[in-house]
Amino acid sequence: MLNVFFLSGAQNDARKRLQRVLEFMLPKKNIVNIRTVKDMEAHLRKASSEATTVVILYVNKEKLAELIKLKKLFEDTSIILILNKKDNDTITLGYRLRPRFITSADSDFLDVASVLIKMKEKVWSEHLPR
Repeated sequence: MLNVFFLSGAQNDARKRLQRVLEFMLPKKNIVNIRTVKDMEAHLRKASSEATTVVILYVNKEKLAELIKLKKLFEDTSIILILNKKDNDTITLGYRLRPRFITSADSDFLDVASVLIKMKEKVWSEHLPR
């Protein structure tokens, strides 16, 4: 099963919309809501060997820099990064996390749902008997 660590410190419409998309795609028990980079680090350190996807919504450059320091912990995860600002510096910094997918916060998040579907299919196909 696919587990999602959802990092967002924001309490706004975009967060609520994305939360609904995640809950539509996965059981609630597979979604871990995380508010701080420190909490993300703790969850990544104790993550099981099951497939983990990290969804990051609305982080500023400072938080991106903090997350980049944890890059080793992200090695066995797939990252979906949703940025608020579309400036080149933020996007370039975001790519240092090696995300599987980057989108902007003004989307309807159907693109995120599509990526999650593909990730779930990959996890399921890896667990099918051969």
